[in-house]
Amino acid sequence: MTGLKGWWKLFLILLMVGGLGACSQAARTHDKDMTETRQLLQTGGGAATIAPIEEKVYDKSKPVSAGAMPQISEGAESIHLLELGALYNYLGEYKKSNYVLEKAYTRYVKEEEKAVVSASQVGREVVKSTVAAGVGEYTMSNYEKVFIHTLMAFNYLMLGQKEDARVEIRRADEVQKKIKEELDKKEAEAKKNLQTAEDEATKQKKSPLDLTKIKSEFDKQTDIPSAIKGDILRIRNGYQNAMTYLLSALVYDMNSDAPDDIRIDLEKAYDLSPVNDYVAKQLYLTYQKLNSQDGMTRVLQANPNIKTMMPDTLMASAAASEEQPKSDEVKPNIKKSKKKKGSKKKKEAEEDTAESVAPVPPKGPAGKSNNVHIFVQIGNAPMKERLDLRLPNPISATMAKISLPVYKSEPARIAQVKISNGTNIISNTQPLSNIELLAYRDFNDKLPIVYAQCVSRLIVQSIKDYILTDKLGFYGAIAGSVMNELLENADVRAWTSLPKTIDYSSLTTTATDLDLSFLDNTGAVVYSQKVVIQPDKVNIVNVRAYDQRCDVYNTAFAMNKEVK
Repeated sequence: MTGLKGWWKLFLILLMVGGLGACSQAARTHDKDMTETRQLLQTGGGAATIAPIEEKVYDKSKPVSAGAMPQISEGAESIHLLELGALYNYLGEYKKSNYVLEKAYTRYVKEEEKAVVSASQVGREVVKSTVAAGVGEYTMSNYEKVFIHTLMAFNYLMLGQKEDARVEIRRADEVQKKIKEELDKKEAEAKKNLQTAEDEATKQKKSPLDLTKIKSEFDKQTDIPSAIKGDILRIRNGYQNAMTYLLSALVYDMNSDAPDDIRIDLEKAYDLSPVNDYVAKQLYLTYQKLNSQDGMTRVLQANPNIKTMMPDTLMASAAASEEQPKSDEVKPNIKKSKKKKGSKKKKEAEEDTAESVAPVPPKGPAGKSNNVHIFVQIGNAPMKERLDLRLPNPISATMAKISLPVYKSEPARIAQVKISNGTNIISNTQPLSNIELLAYRDFNDKLPIVYAQCVSRLIVQSIKDYILTDKLGFYGAIAGSVMNELLENADVRAWTSLPKTIDYSSLTTTATDLDLSFLDNTGAVVYSQKVVIQPDKVNIVNVRAYDQRCDVYNTAFAMNKEVK
């Protein structure tokens, strides 16, 4: 009879744990949902492709009036709002995209406000750390918090709402400042929670965990892939992207705002993506308008290829800037010219010297802005997979599990886009923002926080195991192990419909259409697409490149005037 009572207790415990485990089922199915959606986008695209995601977002029981958007369901998950927002952008549904992205933004702000930890809440946070990952609202990564505003700004720009685009850029700025302030704070809080859990374990008089061994195994398993480790550590941080600031600079330029306003954001974009010659060229042109010789020289030295992109008059200025003598080389020339008193040669020599010391950048057409800006979103952001570490736990004399999400790179077939005017190749895209590297860098920067959270959960779970074993004996030990297995599951949701990389090109053309050729890593053309251009206006082209096909949309502006 005693055995039956024990099994009955075990059954009740497992029933409770099974219910908790089912709560995180939605998180575990997200990967499957998005994999199917991406496969459909590869072959066809269109509204039917994203219908399953719309089903998860909208409340179909609510009537929709003509011209209005469907009501978002209260039960809709934030991750599905994010995914749908990106998918709408790729299909040219910019109003719909901003509608759901704004809701996702409101959700994450609300969650962050609830998560503010005061001294009186520390104990509650330790308890919260034992709840199954994936239950409740999706926790956005730092690069996602910024990119939500970048994407909304892009949407507004494609809609012709330039001022609204500028508002989103400012919001992105504020988010970045907050992230920078919060990173250190969150690491300190995580360490404090870890200490609280360790103190609780000591108070319970349990055997200590071998934290040295745990940390060593943790570091080994979470190390960045060697193939991209150097690239990851070279980028500034895990949340800023060059596209944010480039969009802002384009809005300023289209409004014919002061060149110094344009310069500020272009410098930020250039610092985050110095390999993109098109950003470098625009920064050079801005320095030219400001008569900043130092700026022009600095950009030319770092990006010599931009000489081939500039008109002849600008190339002459570039050559003069590059050949400018250093200050100690100028003095002999000046002395030599002074010896030729009263001569015509003296005057000519002084003029030559003055010109070589401070060449004046040309005015007019050389500084004219390009009329085509092409953004190509390539591949998919990395997905997440669960990493489980199983370690001996002397507290409960069992094997305890630590589970955390790690990124898994998604290969992309398309490597570059060539742009031609029907007869000649006139441009090619270059990397602007790398979402994959941002994801890995964000993960790497938060590893100390993740480690502290994992070990906190391990300690609290181990104390539970000990209590269950003490009260229920063998059945309690089994129940504790099953509870740990079910509850300690990493949240593997991620905003996977974002692109892996964003490439960018800008050019000036009089053509009424352009041919886009999509190349793989070998240089072979995978497919081609034509885009219509209005050469007398500023054209913004939005391209979503998949492995087998693409979606292309564009909008056009007159300077200082929105065009619908």
